[in-house]
Amino acid sequence: MKPSYKVIASFLLLTLCYSSCLFATESTEQSTEIEELARQFKTDLDDALDLAESILAKDTTNAETWYWKGRIHGQMASRNFLTALSHAAKSESAFQQAVKLKPDDLKYLRALSRFYITAPAIAGGNIGLSLIHI
Repeated sequence: MKPSYKVIASFLLLTLCYSSCLFATESTEQSTEIEELARQFKTDLDDALDLAESILAKDTTNAETWYWKGRIHGQMASRNFLTALSHAAKSESAFQQAVKLKPDDLKYLRALSRFYITAPAIAGGNIGLSLIHI
């Protein structure tokens, strides 16, 4: 059975989109800050959040920092019941901002969709919204 031209064209288009995401360039300073943010995320969420805020104070158009801010708030929401709703709202907002800045980036779309799937409805979860971003 031969694959149809539509299947081959779809595969080539996905490959092209994926490779263009891989070769996107960032400045060296932004790259270093993001690497430090990722390290801080693993060790101390409060320090990571402070670093994300300082990066965003310099440049609010950095989608990668918004993505990390969303992850940080998501982790904070899962670790502290008393502040979970506040952190969940901030996580959703940060992921939405990342998607707004780079609407074609699958990483950011997937993060927002994952938020909508995993968060309880009271914290902003919504299966219907997750399908829009997949």
